[in-house]
This record gives sequence, structure tokens and C-alpha cells, in this order.
Amino acid sequence: MTGYDLSNQNDRDDRRKHLELIAAVIGRMGTASAQAKGWSITLAGAAFGVAVLRENAWPLIVLGVVGLAVFAKIDAHYLSVEKDFRDLHDAVLDNQVEPLSMETSQVPRRPSNPSYSSWSIRWFYAPLIAAGVLLLAYSCTNPNAEDAKTNVVVNVPSYTPSAVPNPPLSSTAPAQVGPASPPSPRTPMDQTSSSPTVRTQPDK
Repeated sequence: MTGYDLSNQNDRDDRRKHLELIAAVIGRMGTASAQAKGWSITLAGAAFGVAVLRENAWPLIVLGVVGLAVFAKIDAHYLSVEKDFRDLHDAVLDNQVEPLSMETSQVPRRPSNPSYSSWSIRWFYAPLIAAGVLLLAYSCTNPNAEDAKTNVVVNVPSYTPSAVPNPPLSSTAPAQVGPASPPSPRTPMDQTSSSPTVRTQPDK
């Protein structure tokens, strides 16, 4: 038996669930395609940006171009699988697929899959790859540009601290910082020596 018995309530529920499963796969393929585009932009921007600032950076440019080509292939594959499941979705709607089957092989194949030449692939990756190829050609055919990078001299004004005259020495002793020391106790000898001396004259 092929397809669902639409007169049966259980088959109608299974058909609805089948369509939900296929829609979930189509959503995952679309998310994976968007992530491939994001990673390709990150890789190409990092490779081309560093290549502009470095000498003999053609390997980085080649890495960026190859990375774009690889991500274009992955993105096109996700798009191809998404279109296969869209065809499966349409076949389930036409009731031409076995119940709850996720095999896309039972769906009639298209004569040619236009995923690799679709506008979402062609107009996204082609300009980036073309920019990388032009940058690679410019880097290989203009060696003077590399010499110009090495001959750039940045004039940075040097700073020499001015001589600061030494402050004049003060004639007075510097003020004592901190608590004053307590006076030392005076000895009896000190008290005797400090008392005034009375000189007496002899009697005549």
C-alpha cells in the first residue's frame, strides 16, 4: 500500500506528523546553510585582512579563496538536500509516499539539480572569490608593494626630559616628622651644673 488512507483518522494524524518531520529537516538544512555563509565570511575576512598587512601573504590569500570554495560546496550540498526534502514534502501532500518514510530516493529526481548554480550560491560566493583572486594577482604581480611596506618609516617625536634644577639647600634643619621624643630625665650632676655659681670674697 502506498500513501495514507485519508478516510482513516489515524492515517490523517500520521500524515500530519510526517509533514512536521519533513519540515523540521528542511529547517535544519536552512540553518546549516546560513552557518556556512557566516563561517565563510569570517574566514575570508580574516585571511584577506591579515594578508593586506603582512609581507609575502599570498598563502593567506590562497587559504581564503580555497576556504570560500569549500564552504560554497558545503552550502550547495545543504541546499540540495533541502530541495530533496521539499520534493518529499510535496509528494506526501500528493499522497505518493509510504507512510512515515523519510527516504528521498522514492521521490522522482530532477533532471538537474540547480543548487550549485542558484542565486544564493552564485551571488554570494562569486564576488568574494573574485575579490580574493584579484588580491592574489595584485600581490604576485606587484613586488614593489611589499618593499613599500618595509620602507615605511614612522617618525615618532622623541621625548627628552628637561633638566630640573636642584632645590636650594635650606639653612634650617628640616622639621622633624613624627611625635616628639620625651625629654630625658636629668641627673643630679646636671642639676648641680645648671645651678648658678655664687662666688664669695675672703674677709679682709
